[in-house]
Amino acid sequence: MKKRKGEKPPVVVSEETLPGLAEGQTFRRSKFSRGAVQFSTFVPDVPIPEWTEEERAKLGVCLKWQSYRELCDDHGFSVTYGVLHDAGFLRGGDRSPTALAAEIKAEIGDVAWQGVEKHLSKLGNESDERTRKKSFLIACWAELFSEPYEELWLAAMAHHAYYVEENDFAFGYLTALLDQKRENETHFLRGKKSLERARAGGLARGQQQTDKTRKVIHFMKHYVADGHSIANAARLAFKAGQGSSAGANRKAWSRHYKK
Repeated sequence: MKKRKGEKPPVVVSEETLPGLAEGQTFRRSKFSRGAVQFSTFVPDVPIPEWTEEERAKLGVCLKWQSYRELCDDHGFSVTYGVLHDAGFLRGGDRSPTALAAEIKAEIGDVAWQGVEKHLSKLGNESDERTRKKSFLIACWAELFSEPYEELWLAAMAHHAYYVEENDFAFGYLTALLDQKRENETHFLRGKKSLERARAGGLARGQQQTDKTRKVIHFMKHYVADGHSIANAARLAFKAGQGSSAGANRKAWSRHYKK
């Protein structure tokens, strides 16, 4: 495909050639990036064949993204299953459906549990009832006992969206949030703390400035009461160690008694 004028190609982060089993066989592994977006390829390093027009018509057209490894794997399931597995919900973990049901029932009471059981019975009519029921129980448990919007909550709700509600849009959005949380939350929280510290520092400096202004006004009041002009009172207050200058003291007085 012809490169457009002014188009900037992705930056090659790394590139290496690895030997295969057969003599002369090699594979090329490459990583590309532009800003926060990164992709990688891992393809046989072989010459591009020359196709006839007839062969090309049969083959169709392949776009670059189709060679990106990240888009050939089921990333959403890989991430969410990893979180749920680490938390003990999958593959022989200590959080079995029976244990989850007992914890949920103990938390919500018998009356509410009847509604959960009724919903579980509806899920049992499908061929994948085991996955649907377990996903629902995991989501219920996460709703009751996990921190909202944390990794476990996001993974549990993503599985509920996919297996129970069959909502691909919700599944994609929840897994995208999980990715963002893992990649960016440390920087976000660090920036938020810096902003909060700066704001707190600004408030503290503002309070200090207000206290200083009050002292300047207090000193000037005495001089004005003794018959001095405002300009002279500002000069005498500064001479007494109050304010940054006589002019600044005059401005402080004017702002304080502004009509």
